[in-house]
Amino acid sequence: MNLASFRQLFSIDKPLLEVLYEYSRDNRTCFDDLYDEVLRDLMKNKGQPITFHEDLRQSTKLIAAKDPVDNAHNGERLPKKPRA
Repeated sequence: MNLASFRQLFSIDKPLLEVLYEYSRDNRTCFDDLYDEVLRDLMKNKGQPITFHEDLRQSTKLIAAKDPVDNAHNGERLPKKPRA
């Protein structure tokens, strides 16, 4: 698998960068927080998981959909074995 195919770069021209810094100053946030917010919105719009828990939940759903396991217990926990 070629990791370079997953890498996406973008560039920001100087006037836009100045506006972003001014916006972050006006809202009393750092530029990194502003960047994180934009990235979260972009991922949300594309339907990508944002947090680790969302990513884990999505991947387990994909595995469960592909796995032909007998679901006799319908996801319920099995009773605990008595201790000896």
